[in-house]
Amino acid sequence: MEQLLTDIVCFSHLRWNFVYQRPQHLLSRFAHDSRVFFIEEPILYEGLDKIELSSPQKNLWVVTPFLHSSSTACILERQKNLLTVLFYQKSIKDYLFWYYTPLALDVSDIFRPRLIVYDCAVKIKTHRAINSSSLNVHASYSFINKLIRCP
Repeated sequence: MEQLLTDIVCFSHLRWNFVYQRPQHLLSRFAHDSRVFFIEEPILYEGLDKIELSSPQKNLWVVTPFLHSSSTACILERQKNLLTVLFYQKSIKDYLFWYYTPLALDVSDIFRPRLIVYDCAVKIKTHRAINSSSLNVHASYSFINKLIRCP
């Protein structure tokens, strides 16, 4: 069996099933060669904190965090805990982060990806969590050109 490339962990403000747009198109193609985890923004509800996984295609998981709406614990810390469990359960060890939302920067700051793709409409310098000298930030288009195999 052919070894897959680095896992791709994508943080998005979009829901996977809302409309099939650029993120879904690209990540579906990347799932041919890598495991892809598409992490949606959390949904507040009345149950216990949890993550639901669905797999619309091979090597692609849509990760939907559910957070108890009336909990007094810090939402960021609860999201980090859920992500830590996901990384452990799915053995995500060699990975890159792809951001479609700058809001996920605070949630993911405990992890150390090999590469970060910042593909947001918001300028990176405007977000307080980014220290561009310490991160290996690349333009998404140069990264995409390296990963997509055109026939």
